[in-house]
Amino acid sequence: MRRLHLLHILLLAPGLLAVSALVWLAVKALKFANEAGNHDVLLMGWVLMFVVGLPLLLAILPLAGALQSHAARHHIVPNAGLKIP
Repeated sequence: MRRLHLLHILLLAPGLLAVSALVWLAVKALKFANEAGNHDVLLMGWVLMFVVGLPLLLAILPLAGALQSHAARHHIVPNAGLKIP
């Protein structure tokens, strides 16, 4: 797995702060839509799924892929000294 550079560590705190602010705004928008009625909550939830959920998913998927590839590392090609059956 790749080493963590200093820039990644420095950008981790502002990134987490931005994500938490985005989720807080989404919850606040859902609360305001709930006061307007059930139909508006469904529309707001649908919009927030793409505005908030999709960017979060796109940020989490590479991390999950890196963890999965690190956990199950199988060599397909054998070492140079071995015969291929």
